[in-house]
Amino acid sequence: MRLQSNIDLKFRFLGLKRNEISLLFGLLFFILAYGIMGFHEHWRDEFQAWGIVQDSKNLSQLIFNQRYEGQPILWHLILFIVAKLGGAWSTVQILHLLIASISVGLIWRFSPFSWWQCLIISFGYFFFFEYAIIVRPYGLSVLCCLLFLVFYQAGRSVFFVQPLLLGLLANSQTFGFLIALLLTALWLYSFVEKKEEGISGYKIAIPLSVLILSFVLSIYFIFPEKDNGFGPPLTTGIEYWKMNGVLAGFLKVHLMIPTFDLSNYWNNHWLKLERIYLAIGGLVLLGTILFSLRTQRKVFCFYSLGVLGLFAFHYVFFNYNFHSYYRHSGHWFLVFFISVWLFFNKERKEQKGNASSLIWLFNSIIILHLIMGIWSAQSDVRTLFSNVENITSYIKSQNLNDQKTTIFSSGDASEVGLSCRLDQLFFALDRKEKVRFKWWDKKNERVPDPLVLKTILDQKEKGIDMQGWYIHTGLLALDSSFFIGEDARIDIKIEKAFDLPNPTREHFFLYKYKITEE
Repeated sequence: MRLQSNIDLKFRFLGLKRNEISLLFGLLFFILAYGIMGFHEHWRDEFQAWGIVQDSKNLSQLIFNQRYEGQPILWHLILFIVAKLGGAWSTVQILHLLIASISVGLIWRFSPFSWWQCLIISFGYFFFFEYAIIVRPYGLSVLCCLLFLVFYQAGRSVFFVQPLLLGLLANSQTFGFLIALLLTALWLYSFVEKKEEGISGYKIAIPLSVLILSFVLSIYFIFPEKDNGFGPPLTTGIEYWKMNGVLAGFLKVHLMIPTFDLSNYWNNHWLKLERIYLAIGGLVLLGTILFSLRTQRKVFCFYSLGVLGLFAFHYVFFNYNFHSYYRHSGHWFLVFFISVWLFFNKERKEQKGNASSLIWLFNSIIILHLIMGIWSAQSDVRTLFSNVENITSYIKSQNLNDQKTTIFSSGDASEVGLSCRLDQLFFALDRKEKVRFKWWDKKNERVPDPLVLKTILDQKEKGIDMQGWYIHTGLLALDSSFFIGEDARIDIKIEKAFDLPNPTREHFFLYKYKITEE
């Protein structure tokens, strides 16, 4: 079977064929992104999934360890396979860049965009930075969406491949599940259209059953255990400040204008207006997009439902200033991108010319994203994203990792990165157990200063080891300083404080300690 774009785009670039161009720019994308990733110090939420799979000996344990993540299991399952095959964190980085590079290659090969639009899109903020350099499951969702579009426009011959891709998309991550629901409606609508062409109802039963099973599996993992510690209850009433926040996020994620400030380069925005004014701007932008899509009812409905669904999800489930987190609100742009792809695909196949307003709007948005992408990438090269690399290098250079025990404790998940970089377990003071990842249950809390030393001493008195040895000497790493106090049984002193002004404001304090005999 050979897939075709089915669109005569008169796509020309350097005299190369479109297949050759897609391979060329996919490779170029990988090389550039790989070079930038070499400067990127991954943060705790990027390491969390890797820590979970390293602590999982089998599939049942993986399911158990993943139960508080609030995400489908596909990304963890992929990393689990990588880990069991002997792969390291560097393998995960390369795999993630391959996923992003394939997505870019698909855009160049199959999208209905001109070569210069493909170039701008490829190196825009989401495709080049947020969903490529930063290792999270969102890049997997993008790939599944693009593969669906490729098979969707390929027509009847690959009609039943689409639900398999939708099932993978639904299990990639939570927002992928929402978009999969939208694309499923599009697929079912296409089935109704194609039924007259010979695709009978009984033939759809098996792929539809597989798709429903995929959705059920995704829902099972999306909802964490009841004793999760994810914060306040869901929003069910009318809260205008949250509505304004959602609309403000909608505006910012499309009209991305960097502040040229290194303190928060991957989330910050030049617009500093009151939230109500940003919300009004969001409504105006939404109305403009809907007006531009009005000539195609199917695409118009797809986009309208997508925006409404994401609005509801942000409003109900998020309990913070979510409009600042582009990795979440970026799915609004992804829905817009899919809608424009579908719109241009039909326009150019039917040789229509009534998309001038949408072309102008789309080009303006992707140009702003290109500026933001370039700014974020070069900022990542110039700025330390995390202190983990510094503290790991210091520990190794001073031979502190030769201590019998290294203890990491935090109210957050800063120690997860250290665990991965040092390739060893940490002792979670809040849970009193050895792990490589953070449990996000209600037990997750910062250990009060007086209990830090007491916990260490209690383990010795109980004869419990924390790293294969009984505790006598060790290294205590905390993400905040604490009152040492006086205790005749323990000699403790600060080794070094890592309080660098990195964007994530991630701090570490190293303490050497020695437990004396009573």
